[in-house]
Amino acid sequence: MNRLLSAKSVMLCLMLTLALMGLALPIAPVSAEPVSPDLNYNGSLTTGCPISSKYRAGCHYRMYNVTLNANTTYLITLESSEFDSYLVLLDSTGRVLIEDDDGSGTLNAQIVFRPTQSGTYRIMATTYAKGATGAYRLNIRP
Repeated sequence: MNRLLSAKSVMLCLMLTLALMGLALPIAPVSAEPVSPDLNYNGSLTTGCPISSKYRAGCHYRMYNVTLNANTTYLITLESSEFDSYLVLLDSTGRVLIEDDDGSGTLNAQIVFRPTQSGTYRIMATTYAKGATGAYRLNIRP
């Protein structure tokens, strides 16, 4: 009998133990590209992009880290002519602060956000429909 546990078995045991203690591990670490406010970012969601299982289940996404200043109002838009865009703004711990589907009055997403604390925030560029892909433009303006 093999006395060594596989890494998968150890992780399952750890997750079960933490769950029984009322604690949890994040579902999966999410890598993010750093971006700066007051710029436009052209990108695309492809079948090679990660698929969300937590925020927009079944939807491809790209994650961006951005440093925002306290008491500054930011306009964040996600525009695409190829899919119905969806934006999710998260704090540095992954907690959803605000999300939007058609806030610009079209199929483009728009968030107006005024942070009370300076720091790193995450912007998730994704779609409304599961499996949708295509080009987009992410705008972040103070």
